[in-house]
Amino acid sequence: MSLISYIGSQIWAIKEVIPAIASYRLEKNKVENAAVAAMRKALNKTRVFLRNPDFSNTEELTNISDLWNDASEKVGVIDKHLGRTLGDKSRFWS
Repeated sequence: MSLISYIGSQIWAIKEVIPAIASYRLEKNKVENAAVAAMRKALNKTRVFLRNPDFSNTEELTNISDLWNDASEKVGVIDKHLGRTLGDKSRFWS
């Protein structure tokens, strides 16, 4: 194999890998953004509830618990320890 054909095959291989890397980065950003959004949603709902708490409102408590559980699931893919911590928050609110 000549040097030129070897270099050509390497360039071709690189051209095949670059779109895969870009796709991976895009998917990673989507996962991270979904995790952050889930945490913000749970935090915001919790803050609103704590301004005028009614711990007899089981429907609202269940909703908050579900939001923290969703955040736990999405964050756990990125950071298992933080995901478990958010799972504990979910159990607290339930």
